[in-house]
Amino acid sequence: GVSGGTFPIPTDFHSTSTWYRIYLTATDSSGLSTTTFREIFPVLTTFSLATVPAGIALSTDGQPQATPATVSIIENSKVDLSAPREVRLSPDLYLFSQWSDGGALTHNVTVGTPPPTFTASYQKVFETELSSLVWKPESTNGYGPIERNTSNGEAGAGDGRVLTLNGVQFQTGLGVHAASNIIYDLAGLGFTRFLAKIGLDDEVAAEGSVVFQIWLDEVKRYQSGLLTGTSPIVEVDLDLTGARVMRLVVTTGDGSDRADHADWADARLFRPASSYNAWKLTKFTPAELLDAALSGDLADPDADGAATVAEYAFALNPWQSDFAGKLTPGRMDDHATLAFDRRLGDSGLLYVPEYSDTLAQWSSTPTLFQQLSAVDLQNGMERVTISTTATGDRQFIRLRLVAP
Repeated sequence: GVSGGTFPIPTDFHSTSTWYRIYLTATDSSGLSTTTFREIFPVLTTFSLATVPAGIALSTDGQPQATPATVSIIENSKVDLSAPREVRLSPDLYLFSQWSDGGALTHNVTVGTPPPTFTASYQKVFETELSSLVWKPESTNGYGPIERNTSNGEAGAGDGRVLTLNGVQFQTGLGVHAASNIIYDLAGLGFTRFLAKIGLDDEVAAEGSVVFQIWLDEVKRYQSGLLTGTSPIVEVDLDLTGARVMRLVVTTGDGSDRADHADWADARLFRPASSYNAWKLTKFTPAELLDAALSGDLADPDADGAATVAEYAFALNPWQSDFAGKLTPGRMDDHATLAFDRRLGDSGLLYVPEYSDTLAQWSSTPTLFQQLSAVDLQNGMERVTISTTATGDRQFIRLRLVAP
C-alpha cells in the first residue's frame, strides 16, 4: 500500500492563518475502516518595509501598507512589492529612485530567513512642465501646429480639446499628429528624468495607430509598441542624465496617418531638488537658462559683484543686489580672518579658501587655515569664520567656489 507522499503548497497564497489537515483512512479486508488526521501549520517569518524619506505608503499584493511596517508571512512564500512612482510630501515632490533589493517599481520577492527589510528610496525633485519649454524651430507636426496643453485638433492653431486618454483628462502636455518630430535643447538645464503618459487622444475614438519614440543625442532610448485608439494608457519613465538634445517622435503605425492624433500627456521633466541646477530653475526661466550671459556660472545679472554660483553659495537672489556683507574680512591676534555664509547639506558645493602674501601666487593648502567658528543660522545656512595660521603684515584670503 501507500506509505507516504507529497503534495504541492502554493507559494503565492500566504495568509498566516493558512493551515492544512491531512486525512488518512485505512480499510481492512472485511471492509471495516477508520480515519485519522494530522494538522500541518506553516512556519512563519516576517519582513519589514521602510522608505527614505520615512512615511511613504507602499503596498504588498495590492494592499496598502503604512510605513515603517513589519509584515507576518509564511516562510518562503512570494509577495508583490509596489511603490508609488511619485509622491508629494507637502510641499515637496519625490520620485521613486530604487528598492534596496534592486527590484523594479513593482516586483515579486520570496521571503525567507533571516527576516529581510525592503526599503524604497526616493529623490526630492523639482518638476517642469514640458509644455512650458520652447521647442526648436525645426520641429515638425503631421497636421496643423503642435498644440500646448490641448489635443492636436485640426489644421488651425488652438483648435484642440482637453488632452484625454481612455476617458482620463490631463491639463498639461502636447497634442500632435503623426508624423511629428519635436526637438528640445536640454543642454545646461540639468534635467535627469522624463515622465509622460502617452496614447491616441479620445477625439479620434478607436481610430488611428502610432508608435512613440524618444531620441536622446540621436540615440533611440525609448519606443512604444503599436498603439491604437483602443490601447490602454502607457506610462513613460526615462533617464535623461547627461542628455543635451531630446527628440519626441510619433510615427504612423500602419503607414497611414489617418486619425493619428497622439498625446504626450502630463509630460514633465525633473531635476534633483538639492542641486545647483535645481536652484537655478527657481531663479531663471527656461529661456534665461539657455542664455549663459544671464544664468551662466560667471554671469551677474543683478550687477552686484556676485556671479551666479556665488548667489547660490550664499543663498542670494541673482536678480537683486544683495551681496553686500556676505564676505567679511578681519584681523585677530595678527591673523587675517574671513567670515562668510555657507550652505548646509550640499556636499557637492565647495568653499575653498586660498592664501597669499604677495597677491601673485595663491595656495589652498589646508594647513594654512583654521576654522574659528560655525554658527547655524537656522535657515539652511551657517556663518563660518576662518583665519590664517600665518602671521605678518601681508596676509590675504580669498574664497573660491566650485559649483556641484
